[in-house]
Order: sequence, then C-alpha cells, then structure tokens
Amino acid sequence: MRCNPHTDQVQYRSMKSLMEEFARRTQALLSEPGILERRPAWPVVKAGAISLAPFADSVVTELKPDHALIFILALANVGSKRDLLLKALFKRMLTIVPSDDFVRLLSKLSQAELKDNLLPYIYETGNRGAIACYLAAKLQVYLAPEAFQYFLNARIWHQTDLMNLCLLVKPEESKALCAHIESVIPMVEHPHIKEGYTEFRNILFNHLACEPVHPEVDETQTEKSPVSPAQLLASKPTPLHEPSTKHEKPVDKTSEPNKIPIARQPEPEKVAAKDNRPAASDSQAQTKASRSLNISLQESQTKLIIPLGVIGLLFTGCLFYFSWYYSDPLAMPNTPPKNARAPQQWIDSVSMRPVTAKFLSADKDYRMGELFLTRDKFAEALKLFEDALTIDPDHLQALMRSGYCRLKLGDNKAAAEIFRRVLKKNSGIDSVNLYLARISMTENNLEAAEQHYRAEYALRNDLPVGLELANFLAKTGNQNDAMELIAALQEKNPGKMLVLSTEAETKPEQGGEQP
Repeated sequence: MRCNPHTDQVQYRSMKSLMEEFARRTQALLSEPGILERRPAWPVVKAGAISLAPFADSVVTELKPDHALIFILALANVGSKRDLLLKALFKRMLTIVPSDDFVRLLSKLSQAELKDNLLPYIYETGNRGAIACYLAAKLQVYLAPEAFQYFLNARIWHQTDLMNLCLLVKPEESKALCAHIESVIPMVEHPHIKEGYTEFRNILFNHLACEPVHPEVDETQTEKSPVSPAQLLASKPTPLHEPSTKHEKPVDKTSEPNKIPIARQPEPEKVAAKDNRPAASDSQAQTKASRSLNISLQESQTKLIIPLGVIGLLFTGCLFYFSWYYSDPLAMPNTPPKNARAPQQWIDSVSMRPVTAKFLSADKDYRMGELFLTRDKFAEALKLFEDALTIDPDHLQALMRSGYCRLKLGDNKAAAEIFRRVLKKNSGIDSVNLYLARISMTENNLEAAEQHYRAEYALRNDLPVGLELANFLAKTGNQNDAMELIAALQEKNPGKMLVLSTEAETKPEQGGEQP
C-alpha cells in the first residue's frame, strides 16, 4: 500500500494547527489564578486535548514541557498509554532543573505515577539522576527502607543528591534505616559506594537535609529536544555548499581552508623514469609546473580576500562597541540607572534574591559548610558559615546553620541569639522554633519551650514534631492536652499506633531534659 505524500502533509498541517491552538489556550490557562481544574479555560483546554489524542506521541515531544504535562493531565486516561507518555516527558525534561511552576503541575500526578515513571531515572548518572532525585524530594515521594540500598548501590552519588535522597525517607523510619545502613557499610567493597553509604547515614542521622537542594547540573550533558518525523518532513534540507558559478572547480575536501596548495612530490620510481627524458621535455615540465603554481597562487589570493574583508568589518565593529562602552555614561541618555532592578531570570529560586557576585561568593562558602556538616565537622562548618555571613550578612540559610553548629558545639546561648535573629528575618523557616524549644528546656524555661513547640507544630504540622510536643505536655503535667494531641495525630495517621513515652508518664517533673 503506497503512502500519499499529499495526504501526509495535510494531516501534518492539521495537527500543527491544532497544537498551536492548544498551546495558545494552555498559556492562557497558566496565566489564570486558582485551582487548575476550576479555572475558566480548563474545559476548553480539556476539549483541545481530546482532539489531539490521536497525535499524543507528537504532542509530548514537540510542545513545551509544561504544555505537554497539561495535555497529559487533561486527557485523564489511565493505563499503559499514560505511563508511556509520562516516561517520554520525563526523559525529555530531566536534562535541566524545572521551574517551580512546573513542579506544582507535577504535584497533580499521583504518588504511584511518580514512583513508576520518575523514580527509575534516579538510577542514572549525570543530570537525569540528579534532577529526578531533586524532583522526588520536592514532591515528597516517600520510599520503603529497603529501596535505599538499591539506589545507593546503583551509582556514585554527589553530596547534593544524597541530601535530596534523605528527604525520601519517612521521618519515623529514619532511625531504623540508619541502623540498617550502619550494619551494611562493612560489607560494601567498592570504596566510593561505601563512602556514599557513610555520608548518607550521617546526613540522615543528623537531620541535615531540611529542604531539597538544587542539583549541580552539567551543561555539557544537556540534550536537545528530539526532532519528530513530522518536523523532519516539514523542514527543507539546507545544502552544505552552493557553488557561485557553474564552472567552479571542485574543492579538495582533504585540504585545509585558506591554505596555498603545495605541489605534490613525485614518487621515486617516476623520478627515475623522468631522468632518461631529454632536456627539452624537462624544461616544458618546469614551465607547466610554474604555470600551475601561479594559477594556484592567484586562486588562493582571491579566496583570502573575502576572509580578510570579514575580519576588517569585525575589527571596525569592535572599535565602535568599545568606544561606546567606555564612553562617558552621563552623555548616554539611554544608559540604565545603577539601581535598576535585576531581570527576572537572575533571581535565585530558593532565596528569591538577585544573583550577584557577592551572593555567589557567599553561597559557595555556605554550600561547602553543608558538606562539612555531613561529616559532623561542626567547627569547620561554622567557620565557613561565618565566612559566608561576612560576605553577605543577609544569607539566611548560612545564619541558621551557624546557629545549628553553635548548638551542636554546646554554645546554647549564642545559638539561641542566632535563632531569634533568624525568626525576626523570617518566621516561617522550619526547625528554628524546635531548636529554641529544646534550648529552653535545658534552661528549664517551660513557658518559652511550650510556645516554641506550638509555633513549630503550627508551621510544620507533621508527626515527629507533634509527638515531641505531646511528650513535652505530658512531662509538664498537661496530660489532657497531651492526650488530645495524640488523638488528633492518631486520626491523621490511622496506620500507626501512637502512645506517649514511658518517661513522660512516670517522670513529669523532669521538664528540662531533652526528649
């Protein structure tokens, strides 16, 4: 059965027009506020996705990643076809770190879909493995404890990837996993994998991974988006070389450009045969050789004229540019003011601060300090965090980490002062109130400890903080409040058996001890 090229082109143009219309409507949908499924443009986008269902493979590979993901969500179909589309989308977009808007769209997927289609890429080295681990931590995908041994044996892990991998552990399972990893480490033979086990255990045991860390993407490994057969059909082939004249001689591809051709040396057998010729033939051969050499010199000179002209134009343009760049800024009416706002693409996505040379220098010391924390070297980490604050006093993460190091080194007074400074700058940072509550307990300041415990639980509302608050209330004699909190936590976690610690029931008077 023969294919009709005209029919294929008509179908491609129809598909392309549908895709352009779908992209336009999807962009309008993304600009609207509110829940995705309740936005005014959602029914129209859903209808467009149904019309593009026969071309689903091309849509996922040709549209922008956020538009392609909305197409998959709008189809609302389940099964193997949806998994194939998600796998193709992840394979395409896991070469660069996605935006926060795209991560929010990924949260629409179920945990089962993320585990089946995203987590397999964690095994890969390079950008895909690092970004897949970051997205799993960002989307709070939790794994069974036995799964981490497979991931740690799969490849050599980077420090930032290990911190993101720790966020895939359920908080209540961290202690058991640390004990299991500690028993497995002596049996690991590969030294680099063994080091990864040790660092993963240190990060998990010391609760150093509080939030997902941006992976270090290697730009040399980024891949271009694949070209579909329809794009190849629509694109016109571009000739590599178009001769300027009909009688242009073919160029020897083995010779280097802009070089004068050199006459080849004759082989020894031919030289010996030419020695028996008369003198007249030798003179004719020399004349022909000199003519060919002159012709080649003239051709090479004409070929050199164009590159020299281009170089001259570039040199002149550079002179004009530098004369404008180093001119008096007061004489330039269109010069932007010095206090102009940084463009949106130069805003750090974590701290939402402009990326400047000072910010990058301080952030480098901060990241190095995080690496020392994974090895329990708190004094060395504190020095790096303080160096970062010397460069950039507004680096909030470095300030918080310096307080954590002071706390680990036993300087509770300095740590408490630092944590209070952090709360004045930003009261919504995790763990700061928890550290202040523990410090207040060591000082037997139960009122302040309860205040900080409740502030931390209101901020995070998770199980470990709730259990610690309930045990604190039981220790301080508030048994009714403790039991009410345990009941509320039990309702939120029906699969767990939650009880107060025996120490809280038998020794309520020891309120200053750390739980």
